Amino acid sequence: METRILEDGIPTIQPVTGLDRINYLYKYGHSNIQIQAVIAIDQHLDADVLKKAVRHPCR
Repeated sequence: METRILEDGIPTIQPVTGLDRINYLYKYGHSNIQIQAVIAIDQHLDADVLKKAVRHPCR
């Protein structure tokens, strides 16, 4: 693959390093990016209230 060079000498595509590949694998292959928490509850839960509290913000 031939790299194009802009007029100012900066290549349009930077080469991928080993660290870039490792970071990609950790991000997409080996990690869980969910926010997780443990809570203590001393009363009964109302399922409808709980669903509203933890719903996805885009829905």
